[in-house]
Amino acid sequence: MEGTGAYGAGVARFLRGAGIEVIEVDRLNRQARRQKGKSDPADAEEAARAVLSGRASGQPKTRDGAVEAIRVLVVAKRSARAARLGALNQMRQLSFTGPDQTAITLQGPLGGRSRVPGSRHASTSQW
Repeated sequence: MEGTGAYGAGVARFLRGAGIEVIEVDRLNRQARRQKGKSDPADAEEAARAVLSGRASGQPKTRDGAVEAIRVLVVAKRSARAARLGALNQMRQLSFTGPDQTAITLQGPLGGRSRVPGSRHASTSQW
C-alpha cells in the first residue's frame, strides 16, 4: 500500500486491526510512470510486483504512542496560536475602523491604538 502515512493511514489502520498484513510501498519509478502515463491499474500491478519480489518490505508507521501524541499537541498549539492572532487582529482592526463606541471600548480609557486585551502592548489593568 502506498501512502500509509497520509491519505492511506485510516485504511492501513483498519486493515491492521482486521489482522491483515500491510506493507508500505514506496512511490513508483517516476520516469517509468511518465513514459507510460498515469494509470491506477498499472500502479497497483507494479506495487504488487514490488511486494512479491521483495523490493517493498517496509512496515507502515502505526501512528500511535508518544511520537503521535506530541505531533497532535504541536498541531493543536499551532492552530490555537493562529486563532489567537486572528482574533487579536480582528479586534485591532475594529478599534481603527469600527463604530465609535466599539473603538472606544476596544481602545480603553486612554484611547491608545494597541490596547487590545491579550496583545503584547496592552495595559496591565482590566478595562
